[in-house]
Amino acid sequence: MDATSSAMVILGVKDSVSCCRQKLSYGVAWRQRKLVITGRMQRAGDRQTRRFSWVEGDRERLLQCLLRSSVKLVLLAPDLPATDLQLWAELGQRAHKPVYLRLRSTPALPERARPLAWVIKGGCDRLAACLLLAILSPLLLTAALLIGLATPGTIFSRSWHIGKRGRLFKLLTFRCTEDAPAAGSGNGVGSEHVAELDAIVLDRPLTPIGAWLCRYGIDRWPQLLNVLLGQISLVGPQARSLADLAQIPPNHYPRLNIMPGMTGAWTVVKPAQMPESWTEQGTPDLLYTAPWSLWRDLGDLMQTIPRAFQKNIP
Repeated sequence: MDATSSAMVILGVKDSVSCCRQKLSYGVAWRQRKLVITGRMQRAGDRQTRRFSWVEGDRERLLQCLLRSSVKLVLLAPDLPATDLQLWAELGQRAHKPVYLRLRSTPALPERARPLAWVIKGGCDRLAACLLLAILSPLLLTAALLIGLATPGTIFSRSWHIGKRGRLFKLLTFRCTEDAPAAGSGNGVGSEHVAELDAIVLDRPLTPIGAWLCRYGIDRWPQLLNVLLGQISLVGPQARSLADLAQIPPNHYPRLNIMPGMTGAWTVVKPAQMPESWTEQGTPDLLYTAPWSLWRDLGDLMQTIPRAFQKNIP
């Protein structure tokens, strides 16, 4: 029995995945209690219909199988479509299994080059996040109240982003757009998946209060909770969403191993200086690691403080 068949048997979804092969043909492997989704090939036909015909029918069954299985984590090929990555991320979250992108290692990661300084950085991040949340709590509560009064819907927006070593997590921001329309009458993974799919593929307009929050960068203040949880740092490369993966060349995938930051040098670059391609855009993030130092982080942080009081969008 090959690795793929073993994974199907262990997960208890052999029939479902075999049926799915006629539509998506995922490569599935079982390695050291890790479920590895290695990619997919799609036959000719209606792409959306074929993808969702399997998703709608089997995702709840996959969730139950993941809950019962001995899988410790899920590894996903980064070249999967954003909607498929979201599906597996949601399944992993519901099943309490961490989900990672399968990335090649990145040489000279800061935590390897300067482990003691990196530990100090992590402690400073959490301490600063606690202090800032305490200081900014009146403003955060006011912003949340204004959002709730201005438009019906959720106060916060949660979107899947790529964290340290490719781990997927939900980045928290204030909701600045019209809330997503009701996604049918389904519950659980189904409705959440459709709602998040809407967040990626639909370009909803900004609300008046949302435009003001974005203009001054206040919409990103809830990310201090992500810092407190250790999912991002105060200073680091820009956190990339799953939708960004389609625009990232494979040779830049390793840079996604680096812990992203709530702010950094990328927040002070003027629009006219922004690179036009990922070949250039990946360079600043890679340069963050060579050489990295606490003093450099402090310098980047000091540069971004004035930006907090300037308009971010015209």
